[in-house]
Amino acid sequence: MRERGIVRTISDGMAKVIVVPASPESCDSCGVCEDPSRNAEVTVEAVDGLYPGKRVWIEVPGDGELGPAVVVFLLPVLAILVGAILGAMLPGWFLGGTALESGTSTWFALLGVVLLLVPVLILIRIIDRGRSRRESGPRIVGIEG
Repeated sequence: MRERGIVRTISDGMAKVIVVPASPESCDSCGVCEDPSRNAEVTVEAVDGLYPGKRVWIEVPGDGELGPAVVVFLLPVLAILVGAILGAMLPGWFLGGTALESGTSTWFALLGVVLLLVPVLILIRIIDRGRSRRESGPRIVGIEG
């Protein structure tokens, strides 16, 4: 979400910005303020053209962060379950009979877990690197006047 702010101080390439929220509800859902009991103040990376008193637009990450949590936690669990089930059934498909009759079904279940879990973990790592390249905290997106 985008909010207006006023630059309070600048030091060491960082600017302290007092946020002027559009509504009190938007301030409650944000959660990036350093001290919620005072005026909403955030620290952002300074950009060229800033000075104390300058009005800026800052972008604050929203509450929609459940998606990455689902990817990080649910996909590996699903890969483990599906890999174990498919791996345990593998000897039955090739050796005939049911999978649980074979004493090797446990080893095949572990093999199935590894074969499915490793690519999922690599995919999550690639997604995480892409997300970390983007700014995850508040940042200045515009300077007024």
